[in-house]
Amino acid sequence: MTTIHDAIKQLEQAQPKSEEEAKRFLSNLPAEVREQLIAGIYIGRDHIHLNEFNEGAEISRKATDHIAKNEYARILHEKSSSLPLYLGSLKKCAAAADFDLASL
Repeated sequence: MTTIHDAIKQLEQAQPKSEEEAKRFLSNLPAEVREQLIAGIYIGRDHIHLNEFNEGAEISRKATDHIAKNEYARILHEKSSSLPLYLGSLKKCAAAADFDLASL
């Protein structure tokens, strides 16, 4: 089964070049991992250039509950050029907090 860690590695290596490509990528992930990934992208974006998560920040899938699941592919494609930065920030802050991304 694909995990959030696997999905991040795949996106760091190749960002979706179209919304259709993003849909195909997401369709191969379990629903939980899709949710974790979108939440992780936004959490990483909110912590760019930081070494730790902001105190009181929502570090869970709840951070993106307001986003419709049918928007995930569009979001993934629109943010594709920034994904390495967002995901790098997420991983750096998670490591500093000893936070396993699988618990998002």
